[in-house]
Amino acid sequence: MKSGFTLAWSFRNRKEILTESIQSADRTCPKHVDFCLVDAASDEDTIRHIREVCSNIKDRRIRICESSYKSSLAEAWNLCMMLTENRYVVFSSSDVIFQK
Repeated sequence: MKSGFTLAWSFRNRKEILTESIQSADRTCPKHVDFCLVDAASDEDTIRHIREVCSNIKDRRIRICESSYKSSLAEAWNLCMMLTENRYVVFSSSDVIFQK
């Protein structure tokens, strides 16, 4: 297990505010912080949009986990903890805008 950090979001649609949250986190978090986004049955347009946003972020490890059913917040958090190689996970809501 690595001693790094993973920043995790659970989301369902709300692509505009989630995009702002991801981009603000990218601007303010050191590049060694990984991102993990766990979907809870978003529509195809949201998934496509989030994949495009994340593909434009360079030099950061980003994992997007899609789900065909509406998972609970606890399920999403547990999934992220299982998928990360990092020791620490910080959870965020899709409407959090990160500041320096």
